[in-house]
Amino acid sequence: MVLSTSHHFISFLTRDKMTQNFYYPYQGNKRTEIKHFIERVTTFLDTHPEVKNIVEPFCGSCAFSFHVFQKYGNKYNYVMNDNDPKLIEFFTEVKKKTSKPFFDFVNQYWNKPIMTQKLYKELTKKKDEDVFHWFFSQRCYTMYQGQFYTDCRDAQRTFAHKGFEDRDKFVACCEFSNQDYAAFLEPYQGRKDTLIFWDPPYFQSCNGYYHDCKEKLTEDGFVKDYTVIWIDILNALQSSTPSLLVSNYTCLLHHILKDFFTLKYGKSYFMNCGTELLKRTKKRRKTQHV
Repeated sequence: MVLSTSHHFISFLTRDKMTQNFYYPYQGNKRTEIKHFIERVTTFLDTHPEVKNIVEPFCGSCAFSFHVFQKYGNKYNYVMNDNDPKLIEFFTEVKKKTSKPFFDFVNQYWNKPIMTQKLYKELTKKKDEDVFHWFFSQRCYTMYQGQFYTDCRDAQRTFAHKGFEDRDKFVACCEFSNQDYAAFLEPYQGRKDTLIFWDPPYFQSCNGYYHDCKEKLTEDGFVKDYTVIWIDILNALQSSTPSLLVSNYTCLLHHILKDFFTLKYGKSYFMNCGTELLKRTKKRRKTQHV
């Protein structure tokens, strides 16, 4: 299966061959838009009992695997990898410790306005800087019901433990890894018992993942080595390992899928390059929704 944020398409790949293309509006937010493709994933899993492992080489928030977990529980082995050592360290700590004290902490301050000096003093008195920063960032930036509220006024929604308790159970049954994705995937090439979800960093994102690739840009801002590595690994996996790929470059898909054709564009507009890496192309990028 292949997803695209800038081109908005989704298609499903099986071990044997590409069977059919399906197109959906897809905004790139795995937490909210996963509903557009999770049904096909679960249908695939239900009809392929040989799959035992769910693997993410770029796990991030593990949103994809968490949704699979919500339906299947610990039926699968969840192996989560990310190149960010701090993220994996965080998951490892969560896995080692119970969250009950954290729930109690959140409930105590859930309906209070943020951020007042009085509340700031109350929070920092706890001498748990990590929990405070996590609470602050979630309260400010997250808008999902049952997690935290975005507004700086009093929250109008009820905080529910269940969402975090489910995540606790999910993290508890995960295996976490901090490797480069290519090295991490080596043991899974040729495996018929594994479903791989690829959600790599995007070039226009504010990240330094492709920092060393600046001198390898082609005219349209595409990195040559990136293309070669992905084609090699994906071609090796397609013959034996089910894969779900999120991509924001249609040109990559033309290399991977020889029978990939664009049917029509629903929207077409230009965007200014958001990072120094893309600004080196000295032109605006055209975004088209398939």
